Amino acid sequence: MKSWNYIKEHMYGPLMDNSETFNCFHKHNIIAERGNGELRKSSLMKHLGIVMLPVFSLFLLYHVITVNASDPSLTEILNNLGFTNLAQTNIETFPPGTYNITIHAEFAQYPNENELSHYKINTSSFTVIFSGPEGGSGYIFPPITKTFTVNYQFGLSLSRTFSYPYRYYTESSRNPDGAQYAKVYKNLDNPGIFLIGFDERTYCDETGDKDYNDMVFSLQLQHYLSVISPYDTPSGEGWYYNGTKAFTSLANDIIDYGNGTRAIFTHWSGDASGTNYSKSEPIYMNQNKTAIANWKIQHLATFSQTNLDSSALSTVVTVNGINKTFSELPYAIWVDSNAVISYSYSNVSSSTTGKRFTLTSITGPTSPITVTNPITITGNYTTQYYLTVTSPYGSPTPTSRWFDTGTSLTASIITPWAGPTGTRYLCTGWTGTGSVPTSGTLSTINFAINQPSHITWNWKTQYLLTVLTDPAGLNPQPTRNPSGEPGDTWWYEASTDVTLTAQSVINYTFSNWDIDGISKGSGVNPITINMNTPHTATAHYSPPFSVSIYPLSASINVGSSVSFTSIISGGKSPYACQWYLDNNPVPGTNSTTWTFTPTTGGIYYVHLKVTDAMGKTAQSETAKITVAIVPVGGQSYRIQVQTRTDPLIPYVALVSVLTMISIKMRRKKRKH
Repeated sequence: MKSWNYIKEHMYGPLMDNSETFNCFHKHNIIAERGNGELRKSSLMKHLGIVMLPVFSLFLLYHVITVNASDPSLTEILNNLGFTNLAQTNIETFPPGTYNITIHAEFAQYPNENELSHYKINTSSFTVIFSGPEGGSGYIFPPITKTFTVNYQFGLSLSRTFSYPYRYYTESSRNPDGAQYAKVYKNLDNPGIFLIGFDERTYCDETGDKDYNDMVFSLQLQHYLSVISPYDTPSGEGWYYNGTKAFTSLANDIIDYGNGTRAIFTHWSGDASGTNYSKSEPIYMNQNKTAIANWKIQHLATFSQTNLDSSALSTVVTVNGINKTFSELPYAIWVDSNAVISYSYSNVSSSTTGKRFTLTSITGPTSPITVTNPITITGNYTTQYYLTVTSPYGSPTPTSRWFDTGTSLTASIITPWAGPTGTRYLCTGWTGTGSVPTSGTLSTINFAINQPSHITWNWKTQYLLTVLTDPAGLNPQPTRNPSGEPGDTWWYEASTDVTLTAQSVINYTFSNWDIDGISKGSGVNPITINMNTPHTATAHYSPPFSVSIYPLSASINVGSSVSFTSIISGGKSPYACQWYLDNNPVPGTNSTTWTFTPTTGGIYYVHLKVTDAMGKTAQSETAKITVAIVPVGGQSYRIQVQTRTDPLIPYVALVSVLTMISIKMRRKKRKH
């Protein structure tokens, strides 16, 4: 039930609304004519009560019958509207922005007279949001929502438009008596929503009943989310309540132009974040915000090859450190515009032995590349085959190496080829496989290579047989069978038996053969040599074997000496010498020279016997040596007389005689 004061207000209000004298006895004391002074309030009230009692009784009966028994409290209203998790706040004004305001209920006596406005704080400039007939009595369904935008801090005001004009504020300081006429709650389930209940005038003294249910509405700050994207169609742009979470999205993350260029989404920026094109990270809407979809341009880089086949085995191209083989080509990679890409093509091996692919050129920009448009790079190859050349000797042309397919070749080798001393090798031809003919006997061959090939040069070994005579250069030379190559040095194939025969030479007697210094025996002729290694064979001949000594005569005194020398002719060295004195060998005289020093006078006979390497002996003529005894006081002189006719000999003898005469004459003079 409404209070008695409420009844009084509504009982007298309509009746006295236009009376200047009786405006509202609860609010104003009735004033008599000001010129006669004031009446006492108590006296006035007595008279007025007597006069108005009948009318008051009728009005009271009417209003008691029509007033509702009770209205729901603000908390009940909010709970019934689904707002159950609430917290009352001390908020009285609100920041600038765009707001949604929704009226949910009016439990006022005269709801059609209610008017809700917003105003800039510290001003009396009001902008109407809801006017009387827009609301209703009780719960309003569906709720009525409006949007307004302010760029200043503002408050809300509720006023009556007809019977009793008045205005109440969310700012308590502006209300009568500084009382609170609005309660502001925060929705804890959605902190961006404020739930506000206003109380209106109930009593004649402009006070309310503090039920705060005369107008119940929600106030929700909104912020605009702008979404910017140069490609695709973004979603999520629009208004969002303060404190809510917004998301942005794209329909596609790749926009392909079909010409080797595309745009690719990278991330959200501005007030958005994340790398998922279909849903950004949550955007907390506490102010107007902008989400930017970032894209990058990419160009297609394509890597290919020419002239490789399925036998290509190893890496063909390496792109930014990634190896690609034949089966993975062509290889296409998207590259960010203005990014740098590096690559390298390689020679490629083959699963076929003796085959490979050699890089000859590259078509396209060189590495590294700053990519600004679609590019194609091609590695151009030629097929090569390996020619294996096998030869134990010689210097073949060509040697083992790779050749481009279809190359015309002339293979050859130098023959004969020198080996160790007295050994050489003679090419007997070739055997071949692949593009090389099967076999041949020449030292050259022509062919074109178009597959892995092999040529083997074949050889035979020859040894040198050197045939000499001793003394050198005798004619005729020994004969040989088989003849081999002409000259003093003949070549024979390994293991060939060669027969050598010494020929008769005028004034010489054949002595023996030796092979590599080893005698084959005195007088053995002919001989046979097996050519299993280089050999030197010498036919030895002997001239008449003789020896001569000098001097053949001499006269000396005891104590003087005669030195003998010898000349050996013929025979075969080395020689063994023995000197004889009076036909007796002189011990230790085995040299070609000997010095004889007699100790007694007399006539002595000396000769030399020589034995050669073949055991033959030769004896010299006998030398006669006369040895005189030196008389007392005298002097002996050595005189060597040679039988050889020489003009110098008489001269020497004459000088010697004159010298002896001169010496004797000086001795006689000293005696006298």
